[in-house]
Amino acid sequence: MPRGSTHIRQARNRLGLSQLQAAVRADVSVRTLQFAESGKEEVTIRTMTRIAEALGLSLEEAMRDDNALENDQFKLLPWSISRFITARTQPTLDSYCLDEDRARTVILKMRESWKVHLENTGSSGTDNHFGVADRTLDAQLDEYLERYLSLWRRCPECIQVATGAGMQYGASVVLPVTDSAYERLERGEITFMQIGPEDLVEDSQNIVIDSVVEFAGTGNPSWHKFTSSLSYLVFCQIAMLSQAPTGDNFRMLSFSASPLNLQRLQATGFRETGVTMPKFDYSICVFSTREPSGYDEHYVLASTTAHFSHLVQGLCNATARIRDRRVMIKHTLGLLNKFLKRPRLRSLIAREVDQQQTFAG
Repeated sequence: MPRGSTHIRQARNRLGLSQLQAAVRADVSVRTLQFAESGKEEVTIRTMTRIAEALGLSLEEAMRDDNALENDQFKLLPWSISRFITARTQPTLDSYCLDEDRARTVILKMRESWKVHLENTGSSGTDNHFGVADRTLDAQLDEYLERYLSLWRRCPECIQVATGAGMQYGASVVLPVTDSAYERLERGEITFMQIGPEDLVEDSQNIVIDSVVEFAGTGNPSWHKFTSSLSYLVFCQIAMLSQAPTGDNFRMLSFSASPLNLQRLQATGFRETGVTMPKFDYSICVFSTREPSGYDEHYVLASTTAHFSHLVQGLCNATARIRDRRVMIKHTLGLLNKFLKRPRLRSLIAREVDQQQTFAG
């Protein structure tokens, strides 16, 4: 059964209808309309057709794209860490690449899914520098694969998979690097492909968010599941791999490999530095709670601040009063850092084996 898209809410707002008025017009319950608008739950094709017709949409417009997130949804929803707040859980073994075969599969799926991402965001054309950069990576696929495998061998926690309900929603690569590697990347002296295992260190205060990729062809899950699982995973990786994310010397950067990628980074507190990466022309973006002149209010959205305040209220009341999104994120990382620090993969495997043996006995 299909799930709805944000086009439903947008169409209702254009018509000036309340949810009750739209539900009456479509002859469905208000709750059903809410499910369709949010994409949280599946509805029948018959119900979706009634909603679409009532709002002047085609059925295709009302339904969610099966292959990729829509442009506006990931960046508008705050990166939720609700799983940590409500369940106090750490990533399970399913999130890790426990052997090289799985690591290889995940890395290749990242490459394949990023190509779909570019196609769905209109960034894969021959006249687009994002498309040109992607074809450059295609031409060095063997080097790409070996690079990520070598990073995984050095630090298995740096590549993880967002999972839930038996599904793999995406993967993230978070790298704890040396001062030198961080600063050379920040200055535009090297590409992300030139950061290798020799640049990784334990408990670093320099974090590079290398990749956050939603997997294509995952059976059209709710966008809430994408954002929750991927954001939770990235937060946990940063907390695991950094020494103290609330410290004044904590630094974090990433780079924009698509227009939507840049919007996501900006929506989570990163800003462009004006430096571009050689060879790929990606814009370098840094995360900082210290603003340069020309403060961009895009980084301080009341909805995001309220969201994070609600999540961490009771854990850190002072944090709940902070209005800056990036300060909130930094405090949240500090909470995660204390809670998750740092589940070694070997100990996780050993614990899992012990549990299985106990159950078998």
